[in-house]
Amino acid sequence: MFILAWPVTIAGAAVDGVSCTDRRWSREVELMQSERAGDRTSVRYEPDDKPPAALTFGLGLQLAILCLSGIVLTPAIVVRAAGGSETYLAWAVFAAVAVSGVTTVLQAVRVGRTAPATCC
Repeated sequence: MFILAWPVTIAGAAVDGVSCTDRRWSREVELMQSERAGDRTSVRYEPDDKPPAALTFGLGLQLAILCLSGIVLTPAIVVRAAGGSETYLAWAVFAAVAVSGVTTVLQAVRVGRTAPATCC
């Protein structure tokens, strides 16, 4: 069984004569061998690793669809339960998506000396 050990390096220094790139290479080889054996309990990507672009796009699209469905369904359920019209439902969904987009931009962009999420 493969146990993932976190390499301890400081500014790219080698630990026990093994460089960080050697450890990463050996970890990737062991991950491929464990995947062939059917063991999928290990960590696939470290925090500093970059997954392939297609995987990143697919997972980002999945997350966007999941988030958008919650943003759209909440006002739809509330407006339908309150007996609102189709026009009011369209306005409520638009407002929910617009507010969500504005708050996402405010969290992602640094404005002056204010960093994201400093108001919380």
